[in-house]
Amino acid sequence: MKHPITEFTNRLARHHDELKWLYCELYHDEEAFAYFVQMLKRSWDQRKTALRNQDVKREADPDWYRRRELLGMMLYVNAFGFARIQRFFTERTYKTICFCALTFYCLAKSYSFFTGANHLESGIPLGTPGAILSSGLILPLNICVGLVVACTMYAFYALFRKGGF
Repeated sequence: MKHPITEFTNRLARHHDELKWLYCELYHDEEAFAYFVQMLKRSWDQRKTALRNQDVKREADPDWYRRRELLGMMLYVNAFGFARIQRFFTERTYKTICFCALTFYCLAKSYSFFTGANHLESGIPLGTPGAILSSGLILPLNICVGLVVACTMYAFYALFRKGGF
């Protein structure tokens, strides 16, 4: 017995090759990819009609997320209890994390620029393309930027939620 072609099947067919390539490039496991597709199918089957209709509209307009009417931010603070996080994440914590991250970033980039400008051997490995853990300064610098961005986002959230830090 043939199963009717569903919207999910059509969308998966359109994006399957790219999705598989991206997944297998990251995880190198085709069996896990097959399981991933099964999870997608189960999620699709449980998806509400209103959300499916929204999916259709968004797929017809691929630049929907670039519109100025949309502002998005993900914060999981409420999942852990705002009061609990508020006790830990004080203004002092914010300043300490940002100071340390920005200081490391400044020192690392200064060292990199100095050694490069003076044609000195830096001792920092250039890394292997696609292997982020072998990339010398890129990962620590990205972590520093991520910490500052995350702290700033939380600070704005705290300010707008309760009117102060």
